Amino acid sequence: MPVFLNRGEIPYILNRKGLVNAGTEVGVYYGQYSEYLLTHWKGKTLYSVDAWGQYVAPGTTTLPAEEFARIYESARRRLTPFGERSKIIRQLSTVAAQSMGDGTLDFVYLDAGHDYASVLEDLQAWAPKVRPGGMLAGHDYWDGSSGAVPVYGVKKAVDEFAKMHGLSVKVSLREPENCKSWLIWM
Repeated sequence: MPVFLNRGEIPYILNRKGLVNAGTEVGVYYGQYSEYLLTHWKGKTLYSVDAWGQYVAPGTTTLPAEEFARIYESARRRLTPFGERSKIIRQLSTVAAQSMGDGTLDFVYLDAGHDYASVLEDLQAWAPKVRPGGMLAGHDYWDGSSGAVPVYGVKKAVDEFAKMHGLSVKVSLREPENCKSWLIWM
């Protein structure tokens, strides 16, 4: 696959490649993208992983617990109609990764922490969970400053990870510069 336009194409790419067993979105928040995946991807099980404020890294600013509870409940309601296809995991990304077997997932889509250290930690935790021929992907392929995240380091972490493992990164063509998606075939 030489190019893809935006993350909306990802479930269709997965379907075409027969990657329809199990996948994970890490960093779910309100659950819109998990809902989109479950609507358009023909897979059996989507694990939607987010801490929803239950675990907060020291020194990070966060929303009040009541707000995270409201956001979690919104995601849960959004994903409930998908029944057994949707599994919500309310844990830190790296903790949730430990509960998954290596090589058991067709894809992982990362959209959790956006600072360099968090992205690299997620890449290292989740890449082994993707089966050979599967997709490791994510959102916000960019380095810079924006809003609540003082310094994005997604691009640097993804590029370093790919280079270290001899993998190539594909980047979406039609998304805003600071919101591009990326994917790596494992």
